[in-house]
Amino acid sequence: MIDDNTLEALKRVLVKNISALVQYGTVIERIRDERLVELIGRIVDVRRGFLQDSHKKLRAEGVDISPIYDNISVMPPWMDFSGYKEGSPLHGIIDECLRGEQVSVKDYKSILTDYNLPEHIESMLVEHSNRIHGFIIEMEDMVELY
Repeated sequence: MIDDNTLEALKRVLVKNISALVQYGTVIERIRDERLVELIGRIVDVRRGFLQDSHKKLRAEGVDISPIYDNISVMPPWMDFSGYKEGSPLHGIIDECLRGEQVSVKDYKSILTDYNLPEHIESMLVEHSNRIHGFIIEMEDMVELY
């Protein structure tokens, strides 16, 4: 059984993942660099998969998280690409992606240390955090190119 505080923390992570999908969808429309589009596409795929896995695992715990989608249009973005237009310098976009993903990894570490999670939920979070960390390394390498 997942207690209410843990559930709220997990919901915050899920909301950030949903927000990331929306934000990355916006930024992909504004950039033309194939390498960056491909990387962001992989990040989107991993985040979408994480959301699907989360739904299954939380449903198995008796938790319905579908209400978090009710207010999707008012979710605050946690990455800000509003100032970037087509043709903007890519290093600024990559920097914002890096900042957002680093915050994400920090949030995962906090949940993993501060809350008592069922083992299968914990392992899912660890795996997702590790994949995000891998994307961070790729983005740091990209910064050097731009």
